Amino acid sequence: MTKIVEIKNLSIGYINRKNTLKLNSGLNTSLHTGELACLLGANGKGKSTLLKTLCKFIPRLDGNVFIDREPLDAINERNMAKKVSIVLTEKIQVPNATVYELVGYGRSPYTGFMGRLSKNDHLEVEKAIRQCGIAHKKHDSLESLSDGERQKASIAKALAQNTPVILLDEPTAFLDLPSRVEIIKLLAKLAKNSGKAVLMAIHDLDLALQMADKLWLMDSDNFICGSPEDLLYQNAFQKIFNDTGITFDNRSGIFRVEYNNTRVLPVKGHGFEYVLLRRAFAREGIDLVHSKSSVGIWMNIIKEKKNPFQLYKDQSLLMEEHSIENIVQFTLKYLKFEKKSLNESCGSSHEHYSWKN
Repeated sequence: MTKIVEIKNLSIGYINRKNTLKLNSGLNTSLHTGELACLLGANGKGKSTLLKTLCKFIPRLDGNVFIDREPLDAINERNMAKKVSIVLTEKIQVPNATVYELVGYGRSPYTGFMGRLSKNDHLEVEKAIRQCGIAHKKHDSLESLSDGERQKASIAKALAQNTPVILLDEPTAFLDLPSRVEIIKLLAKLAKNSGKAVLMAIHDLDLALQMADKLWLMDSDNFICGSPEDLLYQNAFQKIFNDTGITFDNRSGIFRVEYNNTRVLPVKGHGFEYVLLRRAFAREGIDLVHSKSSVGIWMNIIKEKKNPFQLYKDQSLLMEEHSIENIVQFTLKYLKFEKKSLNESCGSSHEHYSWKN
């Protein structure tokens, strides 16, 4: 892959008459042809600002950006439109326009003063529409499209612009899950098959981890780039995303909410059933802990049974259920009833049901 965008010690932000607002500085990374990179970070950390800086919508504060080895400041507006195309979060509003007409606007850097499409322009428009999977909608009005189809039309417009770099700002923000997956798969395919360098700001970390070639993690104090696997291996997500009450689980690749659990309940059993049962109890302020003890109140999981979830007091079976909701609700009622006597007999031992405070 060829390096098509290079960022060196870049500072980004906004300048007004009174002062300069710097959002991030010392940014160093690169974007290659055939690569899908996802830009991730909390709101207000500069993701959209970085994209707008890369396409010259706003000026850089410091440092340098090179596109195809040419300094950003040396590229005039017309040539910039031949190097970088951008799809913004806002829906494109073109009254009464069809899909074909919208995608045709992507050819404006190559048309004459009158904006008439040549034979080659029409071929590029047809190709872009076909590559984005909306050929059957090309004569439909934009107003008649679903959100997913409209986003595909916007991507087709950027593709018809025939730039080596495509930037996208939250292209999946208003889409349902199946449509989000479809759009990211489309962008990954376009990067691979067309050799485009694609950079998209996105909040879908789970999808980015699975489908991106590179991740750009942005924070006020950190800017970390690399493959998803390398960043997981380096624990990079903890540095960027961890906040009060939230932790990132490297093994599962998802965020976990830290509950303020004040009680613990012993459990015997493992596997998927245990994971789901622990989640359900965590919402109620109870932390399940593995234990071999059969003293006091404890849970048991036997996968092979019709009713795998069991509640015991010492050796006595109190209830067994196939429904996690039912066993949790029964346990809560029983523990509430037993609270006073349990506190007196079990103290604060983690081998028994207990109150941490």
